[in-house]
Amino acid sequence: MKLLVFDISGKFAHFRKYYTNSSSTTYEVIPRTTLMGILAAMLGYPRDSYYDRLNSENLNITCKKMTETYKMFQTLNYIKGTSDTNLIKQKEHTQIPFQVLTGKDGVKYRIYVNIKDEKVMEELIYRVKNNKFEYSPTFGTANFNTRVDYVGEFIADKISNEEHIKLEVPVPEKYIKKLKLGGGITKEKMIKDFDKSRKAISVVDYIISKDTEFKIEDGVDIYRIKEINENIVFM
Repeated sequence: MKLLVFDISGKFAHFRKYYTNSSSTTYEVIPRTTLMGILAAMLGYPRDSYYDRLNSENLNITCKKMTETYKMFQTLNYIKGTSDTNLIKQKEHTQIPFQVLTGKDGVKYRIYVNIKDEKVMEELIYRVKNNKFEYSPTFGTANFNTRVDYVGEFIADKISNEEHIKLEVPVPEKYIKKLKLGGGITKEKMIKDFDKSRKAISVVDYIISKDTEFKIEDGVDIYRIKEINENIVFM
């Protein structure tokens, strides 16, 4: 399988957990739906136009966190929009806790992409290599700017799942047969696909760990990128 690999980094990030209400808490890794949005920005797709084009049937994608991070809360003033009139003539505001992801070295992820449409794949490769994007990709909100660095194009080979394998990307919990713990693990519930109205079609529990080795269920495709010595499964 042909993969495009690139790094994306910034000072701050916010990837809102879809099930939060008044408080805006953040994931530590980029959800698949946000990854879709990053690619859509690069390619210039209009808002809400790409959900079918970049769904899990047409796009293989995952990411790995490259820096140590921590979370902090800020308080934001939002318009208290209880009606259309309140949005036009703002009378009241409400304060919302807003969680920000950052770190000593900022926030950085490695993204692995395979788009089944070869023309779209080649266009994305060109744009990433030359840093020519229709819209600048951001880390969750418009003011969290990012830098994109091309890593390379690689042929990823399927590998056997007979042994425990180190995986630093999010692993769907249903894929896991056994774990060989080497450090802490995080479990996150994220949307995998949604429809044109942004309603969740598929929600998946992911296990994320830097030093853990995974024994994966039969039938799940695991890929190895020899040139950069990394193993992945797709989100």
